[in-house]
Amino acid sequence: MARNDRVIHYDVIVPEIAPSSICHEIFVRAYAEPKLRRHRYATVWASQTRPESWFDGEFMVIDTETVHHKLTFGVFYRYRRRKLIERGVFYEDSLPKTNPVGFARLRTICRKLSVPLCSLASLFSSHIWRMRKRGGTLVFFNAGYDLSRLASSWRPASAKRKSRFLNGFEFVRSFTTSKDKRGIPLVGKDGTLQSRVAEPTFARIRRDDRHHVRYDMGAAKVLDLANLTHGLTDKTYTLQGACKAFGVEFADRPGEHDGTITEPNVRGCLYDVAKTSELLFAAGAEFDRHPIDLPPWQVQSGASLIKAYLRAFGVAPRLIVQPDFSKEHQGYAAVAYFGGRVEARIVATPVPCVYVDAVSMYPTVFTLLNLWFDQVIPARLVPEEIDPAEVQVLLDELHDDPRRLLDPATWPQLAFFALVEPNGAHLPSRPNIPSPYLASNGDNSAAAHRLVSRPRSCRGRDLQWRAASDRSCLAFTTGRCPKYA
Repeated sequence: MARNDRVIHYDVIVPEIAPSSICHEIFVRAYAEPKLRRHRYATVWASQTRPESWFDGEFMVIDTETVHHKLTFGVFYRYRRRKLIERGVFYEDSLPKTNPVGFARLRTICRKLSVPLCSLASLFSSHIWRMRKRGGTLVFFNAGYDLSRLASSWRPASAKRKSRFLNGFEFVRSFTTSKDKRGIPLVGKDGTLQSRVAEPTFARIRRDDRHHVRYDMGAAKVLDLANLTHGLTDKTYTLQGACKAFGVEFADRPGEHDGTITEPNVRGCLYDVAKTSELLFAAGAEFDRHPIDLPPWQVQSGASLIKAYLRAFGVAPRLIVQPDFSKEHQGYAAVAYFGGRVEARIVATPVPCVYVDAVSMYPTVFTLLNLWFDQVIPARLVPEEIDPAEVQVLLDELHDDPRRLLDPATWPQLAFFALVEPNGAHLPSRPNIPSPYLASNGDNSAAAHRLVSRPRSCRGRDLQWRAASDRSCLAFTTGRCPKYA
């Protein structure tokens, strides 16, 4: 280290890179042709008729209370045409044997509160199996957890059951029956009635690559109010926070969330379900204002609403309006897509700044690149090739004068994809990062890691499709820049 009167100079530190931390593989997206035939794909995308309100059918609101994540009791409210027609408390089937004192206390509490009490098996036989067969909507706040508490066990989804849930799992409900799968009584050779243990699936669940949770309960729908309120406001809420956001009064809740059988805890669970029900119809009134054909149980985020609005506007995917559009160019775009991400390449250094609304990052970039009028609205697109030398000149100018990126007029010039040789540049990627804290395959998240490629003698092996907007961020760095092929 050297020092003068004004500046402290530190010796350059050359990091040592362990061979085990070098990534030899990266993951890229690919264009996957829609499985549906083209005419069916167009039919699925076409705007559908919608009811006057999505919230006039049969709804059952459920909440569970657990001890060490094991169900002890829960509460359900049933509505038809927005009117409460039944409510009750249910308990885990083995509770009378495993905790007879607690079960007796629960019966006493329910008599005092004038609330019917039933077993979980009775709830299934009376309502859940019926709704799964004939239709209805089960409502939760955090559906995945409550559904898992209602299940006896789980198993991986198989191709025989539902192929689109292959990477998910199934919730199973076990019970004893004296009938076979066809409903015929089981009679032994000696003429006596036999029994068997059935383990049918009552719900399937999976999480896709966008972290959206999908449910399948036959004819029944699963509505997670945590998803619906998030989709309507782009904010994540607790039940109390969601009630406040949608104008539902939420006073101090009785009891605790510890699952023990006490009168305050039972009152608290009843209160939660009552407020969840109020939230259901308050959020439903807000959702019904949107003139779109999207059912509320399909809302995963604000993007779900936007896609429904595009469908209502008649804005269809490119392959519907232009079936002969090049699949090769669709592949280029898919490979170059890395999604939204936030990173800090320069820290502790004064740089020119502008205000950025990170909540609206996608529409901001969409507007800067003028994608709506140049890429989405036109009935036909014809890919154009740009001279690599012109591209290199433009991006070299940005590297020499990064302040040009603060001018919105510069961005429309960056609306293209380019085949580049990384040349050691720091570019976004999805490497398989070795880590002792993760599974054996490591982490391949684009949001967590970036790859610095090394130049190779075999130039063709390193060529990658990249968006020019990703390349432009290198204008703020002083490292290597990619070369354009």
